[in-house]
Amino acid sequence: MPLAPGPAGYCYTGRVLTDAVGNQYVIGNLNGMVNFGVATLNAGNREYSFIAKRSPAGAWLWAVPIKTVGNGNAYIADITSDGNGHLFVTGRFYSPGLALGRFSLTNTVATTNSSDIYVAMLDTNGNWLWATQAGGSEDDYPCGVVARNGAVTIAGLYSRPGATFGTTALPVNFTEAHDVFVAQLNLSGQFNWAVRGGLAPGSLSISSIALDSQDNAYIAGSYSNNLRLGTLTVPNGNRVYPDIFIAQISPTGTWLRANHAGGSYSEISGGIALDGQDNVYITGFFESGTASFGSSTITNYNPGGGGRDIFVAKLGADNLWKWAARGGGSKDDIGGAIAVDTNANVYVSGIFFSPVCTLGAFQLPSANTFSTDIYTAKLDGRNGQWQWAIRSGGTNEDTPSALTCNDDGTVYFGGGSLSNPATFGPFSLATTPFFANGFICRLQSPTVRVLGGDLLCPGSQLTLTASTAATPLAATAYLWSTGATTPTITVSQPGTYTVTTTFADGQHSSARKVVTAIPTPLVRIDGDSVLCPNGTLSLTAVAAGALTYSWSTGATTAALSITQPGTYTVTAGYGAGCAVTATKTVRALSARITGLAQLCSPQGSSTILTAVALGATAFRWNTGATTATLTVQQPGTYSVVATFPAGCTITAAQAVTVPQATIQGDSLLCPGKSLQLSATAPTATGYLWSTGATTPTVTVTQPVTLSVVVTYLAGCTSRTQVRVRAAPSLPTFTLGPDTVACEGQAVLLRGPAPAAGLIYRWSDGSSGPALTVRRPGTYSLSIKSECEARTAQRTISYTSCLTIPNIITPNGDKYNELFAIQGLAEATWSLELFNRWGRRVYQTSSYKNEWGTDAVPGLYYYMLQRANPSLTYKGWLEVVR
Repeated sequence: MPLAPGPAGYCYTGRVLTDAVGNQYVIGNLNGMVNFGVATLNAGNREYSFIAKRSPAGAWLWAVPIKTVGNGNAYIADITSDGNGHLFVTGRFYSPGLALGRFSLTNTVATTNSSDIYVAMLDTNGNWLWATQAGGSEDDYPCGVVARNGAVTIAGLYSRPGATFGTTALPVNFTEAHDVFVAQLNLSGQFNWAVRGGLAPGSLSISSIALDSQDNAYIAGSYSNNLRLGTLTVPNGNRVYPDIFIAQISPTGTWLRANHAGGSYSEISGGIALDGQDNVYITGFFESGTASFGSSTITNYNPGGGGRDIFVAKLGADNLWKWAARGGGSKDDIGGAIAVDTNANVYVSGIFFSPVCTLGAFQLPSANTFSTDIYTAKLDGRNGQWQWAIRSGGTNEDTPSALTCNDDGTVYFGGGSLSNPATFGPFSLATTPFFANGFICRLQSPTVRVLGGDLLCPGSQLTLTASTAATPLAATAYLWSTGATTPTITVSQPGTYTVTTTFADGQHSSARKVVTAIPTPLVRIDGDSVLCPNGTLSLTAVAAGALTYSWSTGATTAALSITQPGTYTVTAGYGAGCAVTATKTVRALSARITGLAQLCSPQGSSTILTAVALGATAFRWNTGATTATLTVQQPGTYSVVATFPAGCTITAAQAVTVPQATIQGDSLLCPGKSLQLSATAPTATGYLWSTGATTPTVTVTQPVTLSVVVTYLAGCTSRTQVRVRAAPSLPTFTLGPDTVACEGQAVLLRGPAPAAGLIYRWSDGSSGPALTVRRPGTYSLSIKSECEARTAQRTISYTSCLTIPNIITPNGDKYNELFAIQGLAEATWSLELFNRWGRRVYQTSSYKNEWGTDAVPGLYYYMLQRANPSLTYKGWLEVVR
């Protein structure tokens, strides 16, 4: 996109800023009249600055000028955004005044021979929100501006005798005319602080500023003597020619650290950029024969130095140089701008005078060896390898001044061109002859990737493919390091395979794949082979270069946490069909005590116990001993704690005894039967019974006293005996015939006389020799011995046996005074008495032989009844007095 000046003027673009949706904010300077589509800016014969916005589709949305008031020019240096809808610009003005929309600034010195610094804020619609200035009586100029989290930071140089930033006055107390400044403002345009640095004597320049993830600012520049930044001193070895430096300053204005690089001649810094891990990338040029960046050294294309070559270098977040790359040719070639995307791809641009500018494997021819062309290139931020490079421009002077990139690798750069036409890939811009024409260029970086595995199994092959699927430009040619010119190759040997792809617009991109041979795929499982009780054990599959893991448990990570013993298997996959399997058996911890657990006597004998615990590193017995074996001389229980490498412990115990022979079996011999007696013992080696038998078990058929001597492993013996007695015989008995008794009468049942060894049990649970019963029923007696049992039974029935008198004589002689019925027993009887006329004279529901004392002489009739079981007596009774 060209910016065409009017018939008498010029225009060049400076920095280009892009936002998240692809809008571009362009700054630059103009003279005369320049058309921005939606606006035409006219600076007349002075030099104005401008800020303009373009849509993602390339349409101009607005453009605003920064106008000088009075004689003198103004120059814009940088633009940035805080990501919250605010734009910030900085620059310098020589004119007595400066107009930024409705805001006016006045130069410290009302002449046109010294410059002041300006800083201003706009919104994304081009509305000015505030503007402020800083400076002193001589030239002061900024190099850049950054903003984030409510703070705006600028950096640059100021001149003797000093400069004022808000309320902070910075003097120049070194012998040189310029010092470094870094200053911070808030979002209201007020200065928070300002700090300085300098050297004496020598030259000093500042080229760029950037922010890291912690809002620390980094500045880049060049210096020719020892540089002092607060308490830091940055050395320069030759103190004549400038080296480059990078310095870090905190959000509160404290110099934190610095580093430098260079050689025996001049090295001048250009742009600076940071990636997401706070690595710093810098570009510029070097004149030395060799220039050192830490342990990385680059060599000038001109033997002995003197010519200017391009450098690009990486300073790690640890403040150590990681790599340095060079570019150039036989003439002066200069690094200018630099940017980094989120994938740590590095993009650079600059100018070259050389007939051919070499950037890694890429060679860019010049359109005119007497003027400058533009190069734009991409490097791998990990190792500094050039990925592609392209030329832009024409036969006259062409200069880039800005470079930015999006995360998708889209690169924007701007600058000025005197060529007519100026060529940018497939685009050719017609420019106004003899006048500088500003331009903006968007470059969709063509890239190639090598797809395919990087591990080669023995005897196998890999297919590598050069992929340009993510690039809109068509690939026109491929060249592999093997000489192949096809997109896909098949390899069977380890090594580094590189492909260079040429695209339709002439750009090149290179990629490589390192293929490693696996001599014999190996995998092992690291981790303990014993599992502590209730513990967790970590197993790790170690297989260098493996891509996948598959455990027998189903897990797919290299590490596996287990809680159960068992056999575990892992298969490591290496790609290309390579796989290998390893197995590990994890056992649960165990401990036991071996050895003869016997003593022949409590004194004078001993035995040795041994603790067995596979993998144990230490033992501790309850006696205090710490050896695996223990000599025991006393009976008792001995325990040992085994400790394992994992720190867990297991306890085992063993009882040590003096063996005592015992005879098991019944000692009561039933009539006509036999029994077995056993002296079996686990550690016995011999038996000798008093019968002469030598077996552990003997059979007994008659009462006898038997003894046995048992011999044990320890050689000691033990004797014991048992008396076998005959079981008593059961008597033959009966309880008598079944009996019917009168109600209320007690019946005595008798068993045989008690005898030793016999157990008596009546049917009511009692165990005496006799049983008295008063109720009907069947009664039994069981007599048991150890060998047999006998039972007898007898049924007792009851009937009513009443004797009812028919005469009573209640005359007070105490004989036959009452109507006394014999045999009422315990049952409940009701009684009714009637006189001879049928009149009831007495009634009771429970008669107790109490009637008759007051009875009138005469004849009576009675009715005696029982409810359960039902029974009725009727009759007559005479009362005589």
